[in-house]
Amino acid sequence: MSGRSPLYRKSFVFFSSPVARELVSHIKRDASVLSRIGALREMNLEYFAIDSQGFITDNERALEELFGDEESSRKGDACLNLMATRIATVFASLREFPFVRYRAAKSLDPTTMTTFRDLIPTKLAAGVWNCLTKYKTNLPNFPQSETCELLILDRSIDQIAPIIHEWTYDAMCHDLLNMEGNKYVHEVPSKTSGVPERKEVLLEDHDPIWLELRHAHIADASERLHEKMTNFVSKNKAAQIHGQRVGSELSTRDLQRMVQALPQYSEQIEKLSLHVDDVSRENKLRLLMIYAAVYPEKFEDDKISKLMEKKHAARKDRPGEEVTWQLSRFYPIIEELVEKLSKRELPKDEYPCMNDPSPTFHGTSQAASVRTGQAPAPHSMRSRRTATWARPRNSDDGYSSDSILRHASSDFKKMGQRIFVFIVGGATRSELRVCHKLSTKLKREIVLGSSSLDDPPEFITKLKLMTANELSLDDLQI
Repeated sequence: MSGRSPLYRKSFVFFSSPVARELVSHIKRDASVLSRIGALREMNLEYFAIDSQGFITDNERALEELFGDEESSRKGDACLNLMATRIATVFASLREFPFVRYRAAKSLDPTTMTTFRDLIPTKLAAGVWNCLTKYKTNLPNFPQSETCELLILDRSIDQIAPIIHEWTYDAMCHDLLNMEGNKYVHEVPSKTSGVPERKEVLLEDHDPIWLELRHAHIADASERLHEKMTNFVSKNKAAQIHGQRVGSELSTRDLQRMVQALPQYSEQIEKLSLHVDDVSRENKLRLLMIYAAVYPEKFEDDKISKLMEKKHAARKDRPGEEVTWQLSRFYPIIEELVEKLSKRELPKDEYPCMNDPSPTFHGTSQAASVRTGQAPAPHSMRSRRTATWARPRNSDDGYSSDSILRHASSDFKKMGQRIFVFIVGGATRSELRVCHKLSTKLKREIVLGSSSLDDPPEFITKLKLMTANELSLDDLQI
């Protein structure tokens, strides 16, 4: 910037994290630099958003550095300090000041010494609290009183969630498809009837069909996609004529090819065909096995049907929960913890608070407080949109997903104070799904944070890196 002929007249500098005072002072002392700066701001964006209710701090090696065989307090403290700084920027950008709760260290017996691993949530909570108190003093418009709750856990709280098979559409896509983050590459018919074109898409909140189906069971998602394609074809005369030529019974794939031949609906079909793309033979077999386990009555052989009914999992249902699919009865531990936190039933000796909540702190919505005659509870500083997954299922055609997206962007209402849950060592898509589900149930926005978001293969790879001894799956007797 201090060269003879600057390339630009003004420079606008934005920092993703807090800037050291020494650096700001150095910039101020250089008149040639200062005169060319149009803006200099701290953005507090040291995190990556997964979706509207999830973020990661991108500490991909946290599991290895904090829980590995080669325990190093120096390396571990550096990892936790960086993680704490990045977590704090989430609250700075959202203008939220949380009560910080954490899982207390536990020893197997009084004679056992508490290790560094036992203190990970405690140390991280202290680091986050230290950053937040600085924000409270130095950051303009930062809340001076608590506006939300933060619960800090580590991966040991639930060792099953990262490796169990999750049956939702979101998790199955990441399990079965070769995806890079949320990016998926698939083939769409060429507009010139030539070679199919490769198209990159992001499975994110802007995709209305993704919003509608991402947390649905894979069997339910398949049925609903077939319904959408069928209803779309039934409303188009050209497709009806073509269908009469092909035959009365059409598969989802047949319907996809038929509708793709209608160029006037290319935009709508791109949205639908993305979600009914073909998969490999191996993955088809896995999906068939899922379908067989869910619908044994669909198979003609009575013996096979009865045998599969007996083989159904015997996992107990949660009281008051209605489960449509037999294979959807696994609940991550954080679901129970968040519900207890919301009800003020989380034991303080097991989950202490850095800044103990006052008796007047409530998480209920303002509307509920008014109905019960109580004083309205404090709220976060912005309105929350009604998420698409909070809507009742009433899709009746291929256009319903778009209406859901429009509804989501236009419908606002007040919700109770946010609850943030941060898991050190990696979170799962089942836990992210639970946060969306509980937001609807508890009328509070539940936000999941973690050092990373892992699918089962990624988690297993990270487990192997925790030991100095090289491991191979061939060494295991299964």
